[in-house]
Amino acid sequence: MDSLDSSTRHELSKLGYSLARNGSVSHIVRTLLKDLSRFRNVSEDLSQLSRRNNDLSLAAMLYKTQLEEKDAELKILSKKFDGEKEALEEKIRNLEEMLPRTVEVPKSNILQTLGVSQTDREALDLLRYADKKLHELENTNRTLMSQLDRNVTNSGLLINKIKLRDSEIQRLTQLVNSGSCNFGVGSGNAQIQVLREQNARLQSEIDEIRGRAIESSTNHDFKAELATAIEERRELARQLDHYTSKLTALQKLLHKYEHELKMARLERDNALAADKPTENAATSTEPLRGNIQDENGNVTNYGTESSMAKQRPSRNNENSIPGDRSEKLAAYEKKISKLLRDLSTLQDAVAKKDQEITQLRGEIAIVGLAHEENLRLRAEVSSLRKSATEFRNEIRQLRGHVKDFSANAARAADAVHGSATVVHSRAQSPHEEELPHLVEKASGKSANPSSGINGCRSQCEKSASASLETPALLEKVALLECEMRRLQAQAALDIENRLRTETRLREMEQNPPKKFRGLLKIDGGVMRTEFEMQADAPDR
Repeated sequence: MDSLDSSTRHELSKLGYSLARNGSVSHIVRTLLKDLSRFRNVSEDLSQLSRRNNDLSLAAMLYKTQLEEKDAELKILSKKFDGEKEALEEKIRNLEEMLPRTVEVPKSNILQTLGVSQTDREALDLLRYADKKLHELENTNRTLMSQLDRNVTNSGLLINKIKLRDSEIQRLTQLVNSGSCNFGVGSGNAQIQVLREQNARLQSEIDEIRGRAIESSTNHDFKAELATAIEERRELARQLDHYTSKLTALQKLLHKYEHELKMARLERDNALAADKPTENAATSTEPLRGNIQDENGNVTNYGTESSMAKQRPSRNNENSIPGDRSEKLAAYEKKISKLLRDLSTLQDAVAKKDQEITQLRGEIAIVGLAHEENLRLRAEVSSLRKSATEFRNEIRQLRGHVKDFSANAARAADAVHGSATVVHSRAQSPHEEELPHLVEKASGKSANPSSGINGCRSQCEKSASASLETPALLEKVALLECEMRRLQAQAALDIENRLRTETRLREMEQNPPKKFRGLLKIDGGVMRTEFEMQADAPDR
């Protein structure tokens, strides 16, 4: 029974050590699971940053392409504005050359005293009328110049906007270069290949994770599964507490029976000692068995056959007296071993449920990140739509400016053509028949209020032809015709450029470019290469 007591105590101590070890192992496993979830979140953050980096690089290249197109359009418009300005200045110079120079003329009473003829007076009246119309043309020229200055100011504002966007693109390019293009020294083609492989691998992993998240989110309810798993774990924890309390009660009962067994052994030993006869070794007639003396002269293995005979049934009685208690002890040991097995099974089930709960929480976190990514992408799409709307508004404004300048050029060409036609027709007709009509117009007798600049020009040219009768008028008419043809050609070229620009803008809006040429900076080196846009992900 002593050996049984020591083995039971040893098993109980082993049980306590195993329980403490299991608790420490479960704590270590929980710590490892937390680290695993943290590393998974870090990897997801890195993948999100890589996707953001790719999106920013594509947006920067797109903005740069749009900026180049805007710069080209601005150069075309500036060239056209310069051409129109030069044309207007040349037109003004031609008109100034066509008109005779005004000189100071004496008053009418002096002319009468000097004996000036009636024809000279009419010519002077025509010169005054031409001078008045020249002042009106100069005022119109000032108005046109002010409009041109306003248009140049608007062009300056547009240039400032383009510079701001260029600075933003440079900032994004620096961000892209600092974030994704700082690799080791190597050949450019090899590093580009490595970048493409990493991009493809990250894209495949992202697609796989998103596919699993979408499939699991569509086929399962993670919150319901998590709630069910938590309830099952609580039930297992309750069962574990129940079995632990039961094991504690059995251990207490085992200690109680061990104490009772010890007390029974002591009572048995006392009873055997009281029933044993007291014999003197000196007066005994029975021979001694094993009378072997030790170093001190004491006799070892002292006893007789009768005493040994008495001791044998006592040993049998030792096994028979507390028989029911030993059987109970064995039964309790069996129960304890069974409870230990059940306890280990429950601990394994609790560990599995903890793993399932951790996995479900990770999947829920993945779904939440996917939702956040979806919201972020929607916000980016809305911002891109706003920027596209701004670009369309600017394009409409530019088209309006182009239409205005085209209309002004067409009106100027029509005016020059009309004036040239009238001057040419009147230069070929006899001037004697038209002179009284011109005099009447100059004196105001038959002036038409609807007569404009064309009538003034025709009158001036007619008066000059009537007074001079020289080939200079025909040369001026030829100059006007050349100017008219040049303005018509310029207007046709402007209309053609505007139509070509509108067609190109329409094509770009319908089919945006898929390849971009740019510079790739790798450890201080610059490499010119092409980038190709990839198709968007299915969930975008």
